[in-house]
Amino acid sequence: MKCLTLGTQGSTILLIFQTLELLFQVLTFSLSGPYQPSYEMMLLFYSLYKQATEGPCTQVKPSFYQVTALYKWNAWTALGDLPKSEAMERYVTELKKV
Repeated sequence: MKCLTLGTQGSTILLIFQTLELLFQVLTFSLSGPYQPSYEMMLLFYSLYKQATEGPCTQVKPSFYQVTALYKWNAWTALGDLPKSEAMERYVTELKKV
């Protein structure tokens, strides 16, 4: 992340977004510890992570026999057009609850 002068509203927003993005990257590693969340919670984190890093789901719907992939796809597509920044915020908020 580069240093920005906070003279204008645009650079302030950019700095806030970059700070949020950095916090998001740090916290995504937190799920690999000894705590094991429920499947529902893992799907929520998965979908928010995918939305925050890739945007709305554009993948083809998996076949019915690909159960895990189908659950992941359903969770991700349920977020619709949620902006990346909002997905990051929700990810951080949900992780704070853990």
